[in-house]
Amino acid sequence: MVCYIPRASYELRPVYISTNPFGNTYRRNHEGDYLCTDAEVRRMFADAEHDRHPQDGRILTGFDFERDMESLQQYRQTLASLQPSHPWVGISDMDFLKKTGAYATEYETGKEGFTLAGLLMFGKYDSIINRSGDPMYFVDYRERLATDDPDIRWTHRIYPDGTWEANLYQFYIRIYNRLIQSLPRPFMMKDGVRRPMTPCGRRSSTALSTKT
Repeated sequence: MVCYIPRASYELRPVYISTNPFGNTYRRNHEGDYLCTDAEVRRMFADAEHDRHPQDGRILTGFDFERDMESLQQYRQTLASLQPSHPWVGISDMDFLKKTGAYATEYETGKEGFTLAGLLMFGKYDSIINRSGDPMYFVDYRERLATDDPDIRWTHRIYPDGTWEANLYQFYIRIYNRLIQSLPRPFMMKDGVRRPMTPCGRRSSTALSTKT
C-alpha cells in the first residue's frame, strides 16, 4: 500500500507534533525527515503570513511618495511596443497604476493609496528607503569574472551609488542589459527571419523577471 502525502501549502506551515512548533517541526528533505531549527520555524511563520497578507500589496497610508516618472513611462512604452493593442496602453497614468497594483483600494475599510510594490517599482530611491517605505531596501548586483585573485571581490557592480534611481524597474533594466551584452549572439534564422534572442538569452530574461 502506498500513501501519498501532499506537500503542505505555505499557509499551513509549519507542520508539527504536540502544541509547540519549536523543537517539534520536521522538514522532509528527499530521503528523510529532519528536525527544523527555531530560525527555520520562524521563517515558515513569516512565509505563511506573507502568503495570507502579501507585504508588497500593503497600502502606504498617508505616504505620497515621489514617483520616478521616467521609470513609469519606460515601463508603459515597453508594454505598448510589445502589446500595442493592450487595453491598458491608452489609459491615464493613475488608472495604469491601479491596474498594475501600484495603487490600491481596500473596499472593506475604504483605505486607498500607493502600495509597497508601487513604491519599489516606480518610486525614487530616497522615497523607497524612507521610514514609511522600506528602509532596509538595497539592491546589489556583482560580477566576478575571469579572476582567481581572492582579493578581487567583484569585477563589475550595480548598486545605489547616487547616479541613478535605484528602484526595481531601473535595477532590472541595468542587469538585463548587462547580461545580454555579455551573452554570445550568433546569427540564427527561422522561417526566413533572424531570431533576435538565443535560448540562453530567453532564459536570462525569464530568470530576471522571476527574481526581480
